[in-house]
Amino acid sequence: MASQPCSSLARLHVYWPNIDKDILTFSKRCSLCQQSRSNTNEAPVFPWGIPVEPWHRLHVDYAGPFLGHMWLIVIDAYTKWLEVVPMNVTTTRATVQRLKNIFATFETPRYIVSDNGPQFTSKDFNHFCQVSGITHIKTTPYHRKTNGLAERAVRTFKERMLASDRSLDLQERLNSFLLGYRTTPRRSTDRSLYEMMFGRPLRTTFDPKPDVRENMEKARLKQILRPTNKVVMPPVYKPGDESGDHGEQPAPVAPNRDHPDGPMPPPAPVASTSRDTGGGAAEPPAPSPPSAQPDPPSPRRSGRKTKPPSRFGFWGL
Repeated sequence: MASQPCSSLARLHVYWPNIDKDILTFSKRCSLCQQSRSNTNEAPVFPWGIPVEPWHRLHVDYAGPFLGHMWLIVIDAYTKWLEVVPMNVTTTRATVQRLKNIFATFETPRYIVSDNGPQFTSKDFNHFCQVSGITHIKTTPYHRKTNGLAERAVRTFKERMLASDRSLDLQERLNSFLLGYRTTPRRSTDRSLYEMMFGRPLRTTFDPKPDVRENMEKARLKQILRPTNKVVMPPVYKPGDESGDHGEQPAPVAPNRDHPDGPMPPPAPVASTSRDTGGGAAEPPAPSPPSAQPDPPSPRRSGRKTKPPSRFGFWGL
């Protein structure tokens, strides 16, 4: 207050009882001091309540002229999701058209908070809100803190755009800003705007989390399509083969599997003994004709004793 420096200066030269109180009363009665003092008694600020769901209440404002354009700023009060649209004209019709495009992507909100700009106070805008079932809330005139969420979004947008790479196109700079803004976790929720809006984090080139499903699919395809060590012999074609008959070689005859050691060899011939009284040598047996393949063994009957079926004795009645 102005009385404090006056009291300090007066104490250097004079003193009387209640000197501070008297100087304070004198400064309050001074008209020049009251006219030059700052306005410290500001109106109390009541914070907005927290919405119950995303896209419940939107704050809307215009920024610019900035970088040769006017910019429509739309921010969600619950997730802080930000939409920035460059505008060539700021008429009510153009504003309503841009808002319809945004609402078609997400949904129609319940409340819209804006200032008293001509785009938001016209009859066309009021008619648009009534038809869409939106409650339009206007801020207090000359009190920008009422729409502080939109004002802060305008400030953030301007700061980030000025700090972006100016060698890029304006639309690329805007896309880069929105991507970084929507994927950055907030301190209050420890979650990004995209995750708050859609329930999952946004996939970027710096995403360290592996996609488990994608890795499993790659491993399955690699196992199916991996090369084999089997050698496939091409068919042998002969002159004169008919269409459809590709001259395939006959399949080899499978060995007899009845015996674990392979096909049984043919039985050796038994030498016949001589019954002559002269005791001459027996003649050698005649050689059996050669066979290309041994005969399959004859089936053997089981040696198990069978019991005849018992009759009930009704056949003889």
